[in-house]
Amino acid sequence: MSVHLPAIVTTAEGTHQAVLLDLSLRGARFQGGSGHQLGQRAILQWHTYEALGTICWFEDAICGLAFDAALSIRDLLDTRNLDRAGPPGLKREAVRRMAAAFVSGGVQL
Repeated sequence: MSVHLPAIVTTAEGTHQAVLLDLSLRGARFQGGSGHQLGQRAILQWHTYEALGTICWFEDAICGLAFDAALSIRDLLDTRNLDRAGPPGLKREAVRRMAAAFVSGGVQL
């Protein structure tokens, strides 16, 4: 499933900020960090979750991580709900209304 959540990727070479782009029971796609290599072991952390796996592909700064153990369906659904909630304290509908007001000239910076 497609998501857009802040994440951290840790490998033997270091820890990097990342963005979790896609998540499934058996793997993830993320953007961030550099120098990833095929077969490299990594820990992906987002919100209160983490998964250990192996980098199975990469292109530029986007990587695929195959998990060693499948996520639970509960963790997958909870992550989907995190993404739907948007940033803490800021609801998507409020953002949409503010953007519409700005575009229509009702709000100026």
